[in-house]
Amino acid sequence: MPSPILHTTMGYVVYKIVEPDSSKSKFGKLGRIPVLLIISIVASMLPDLDSVFGILAGDFGRYHNNATHSLFVGLLVALLFAGGISVLFKTLPFRTIFLVTLLSYQAHIVFDYFTVSRGVMALWPFSHERFVSPISLFYGFHWSDGLFSIRHLWTFLTESVQALILVLVVNHLTSRNFRRGDLGNGSRIVKRSSEEL
Repeated sequence: MPSPILHTTMGYVVYKIVEPDSSKSKFGKLGRIPVLLIISIVASMLPDLDSVFGILAGDFGRYHNNATHSLFVGLLVALLFAGGISVLFKTLPFRTIFLVTLLSYQAHIVFDYFTVSRGVMALWPFSHERFVSPISLFYGFHWSDGLFSIRHLWTFLTESVQALILVLVVNHLTSRNFRRGDLGNGSRIVKRSSEEL
C-alpha cells in the first residue's frame, strides 16, 4: 500500500478538482483549513482504518486490505459520510460531500491496486478475490519488514516526488489563468486569429 503521503495528496487533488478556487470556498473553513479539504483528506485515508484493528490484534495482514478496500464499501461510506455531514452542517450540500468522499475513498483503492502488494478485495462482499495490477506504479510500505525498515525510505522518497508532481499538475490545471485560457501571448494570438476567421 502507498504511504499516507500519496493517499492524502490524492485527497488534495480531489479537493482541488471539485473546489478549484479555495479562496472563494462556499463550504467554510475550520480555522484556516477549508472544510472540504479536511473531508477529502479524511476520506482518502478511511480505507486504512482496518490497520487499527490489525495493530490492536497483532495481526496486520489478517485485517488490512480486506473489506474496507472494496469499491462497494467505498460507495456505502460515501453515502453515510455525506448524509451525516450534510445533516450536521446544513451549509454543506450532500451531493458535493458525497462526490468528494467517493472520489477520495475510491482513489485510495485504485492506488493500492497499482502498488506492489498482495492486492485488494475490490469486489467484496461479492467476491473475496484479491486484485493486483500486473504493472506496479508504487512501491508502497511493506509492514512485514517492521516499522523501521530501510525499504520505507525508498517509499518515502519516491512518493514524495510523485506527490509533488501531482500537486504541481493539479495546481496548474486549476489555476485561474489556465481555466480562463490566459496562457500568455500564445493563447491570445490563437484567440485573435480564430476571431478573424
